[in-house]
Amino acid sequence: RMSTTLGGVFACFRGVDSQFSVATTDEQILRDEVFHRLTTDTVLGESEDAASFGYDVRRRLGARMSDEDIAALGPLLSSVLQRSGRVAAADVIATRIVTTGPLLSLSIVVDVTAITGETFSFLFRLTGSTFEQVGNSGST
Repeated sequence: RMSTTLGGVFACFRGVDSQFSVATTDEQILRDEVFHRLTTDTVLGESEDAASFGYDVRRRLGARMSDEDIAALGPLLSSVLQRSGRVAAADVIATRIVTTGPLLSLSIVVDVTAITGETFSFLFRLTGSTFEQVGNSGST
């Protein structure tokens, strides 16, 4: 279904493709919005919104984080996502993934409610040197 309330954006979740595809569903648009805000600190412009656009979780790669630090990351990321005009509410839970390597690995579950009232869940992983979406439960 085409999204009319959330608008349209280039589908650039993994980079703009050669066809300049457009994200056309609310789920695609919100997925791109969440990913962009969790991988970008600032955007071009001189407004306060541009300066406080997002929070790049990749800066946590290799960081030493206590369980309290990880627990505090969820509310921080929730507030970042709620800066978006497309997001009515967001709940983020970050948990440590137990690995044998020296680098921090996190599972980040994002439950987001769009301004349309639709709710989506996305699962991201911050591991080794990457931040990627590994699943979603779709619309509820």
